[in-house]
Amino acid sequence: MKAFMTILKIKTKMDFRSSDILITNYLVPILFFLVMGAVFTSIMPETKNTLIASMIVFSTTMGATIGVSASVNELFTQEIRKTLVVSKVSFLKLIFSSILSGIFHLLIVSTIIILVAPILFDATSISNVLIFYGRIIISTFTIVLVGVIIGLLSKNTAQLTILAQLIFLPSMMLSGIMFDASLLPAILENVGKLLPATQSFLLLTSSDTYIASYGPLLIMALVFILLIAVLLQRLKTLERQ
Repeated sequence: MKAFMTILKIKTKMDFRSSDILITNYLVPILFFLVMGAVFTSIMPETKNTLIASMIVFSTTMGATIGVSASVNELFTQEIRKTLVVSKVSFLKLIFSSILSGIFHLLIVSTIIILVAPILFDATSISNVLIFYGRIIISTFTIVLVGVIIGLLSKNTAQLTILAQLIFLPSMMLSGIMFDASLLPAILENVGKLLPATQSFLLLTSSDTYIASYGPLLIMALVFILLIAVLLQRLKTLERQ
């Protein structure tokens, strides 16, 4: 446990000092929120009801698919993997620390959006903060897992960029955060439902308090965890050869 806390502390400090993480997790999402918040609420006043949810999903998806993925990919380059194996550092602990660090940073941005949106854009305030934060944590956790998978799958920066955009762009266009997903062709709407961003947006805007409403994201999270386990095992096998 002590070793894990040391890894987590180092990882969090590294992220705070990383200009890439600061840009993808903080600067761009907050700037997008400020600009698009003004645009959405002036053109479509009804978006005030979902502005907080849509901006949280945007910032989380961007931070995970572009920021977390790059951070994980950097940790598991071939040279660093060899060092980790020689030093007997657990791959699993590194992944877990990356997940917690990513969630921590993205929750900070989500909190800024929750506090600022009602003041700047007259967005609808959150009625039940505890339930809403619980939903944010589940959503953020699931989306961050996607970022981890992208980082583990990518062999170089070019692959990382392509995979990140293959998830990020459809998430923006098909999730319903930019415009009502019902305006999409049926096939694209159904494809969008397979994205964590879509299910996160549906959960954050839902008034349903039944546990079943969390089902899609929890199922996705379970599938992603299993996939991460397979990818980590593959990396371990490669280093033993």
